[in-house]
Amino acid sequence: MAADLVRGLSAPTIALIDPGDQGSLEADLYAALLVGRRLLRHPLVRSILPDLYTAIPREPALAEAMRPGEMAREKKVKALIDRAIARGELRADVDRRATTDLLIGPLYWRIVVLGERCDRRQLKQLAHMTAAAIAAGGLAPD
Repeated sequence: MAADLVRGLSAPTIALIDPGDQGSLEADLYAALLVGRRLLRHPLVRSILPDLYTAIPREPALAEAMRPGEMAREKKVKALIDRAIARGELRADVDRRATTDLLIGPLYWRIVVLGERCDRRQLKQLAHMTAAAIAAGGLAPD
């Protein structure tokens, strides 16, 4: 049942994820964070997402249902990174997985786990800090 719900929500959610090229890494990150905030602030998402992730080890069908959404997010973040590489803002060997974690993790933690709000000023700060962290990392994992 949860897997069916996830499948039904995935397609429209995936379409919302990519805000497109904003001209710089920091601006792209900020735009992505705005979209992420909108999704994570939805009451249904905020209330069931932690439970869905907790249930994945026990429900293989749920993991399979969530996979398209996860893959779509990774693809969107890859496009964001590729644009930054093309603009010379990031090295080509940037760790894409860590970039995804840095982009999503703090926002998820603040909104879903802590139940706090995240205003535009905080999102801009998070985008700035995330861009700096990504640029500083630079090396792909071993």
